[in-house]
Amino acid sequence: GGGGEVDRAAGVRYRYKYSVSQLDIAVVCRADADFHVLIGPGDEVRSLAVNGLLVQYQIEMVEQSKYVNFSAVIEDRAEIRITFKG
Repeated sequence: GGGGEVDRAAGVRYRYKYSVSQLDIAVVCRADADFHVLIGPGDEVRSLAVNGLLVQYQIEMVEQSKYVNFSAVIEDRAEIRITFKG
């Protein structure tokens, strides 16, 4: 597993925690955001939820990297959970 925290100049702060079973992202901002989240090459997404509500997502391959793309309206803060199969 891994984790970290990022403070962006654009006023977006987030922290994340990655494990074999899920990726949790806590976002602090106020925006209508489009997310492009890098996941491991062997990760298969089972579900994606923003503040406990399931949202639609797309998987995108960019060369050898796998991304999960989705959109969400963030009103101050959001808890995002990407759950993997397995």
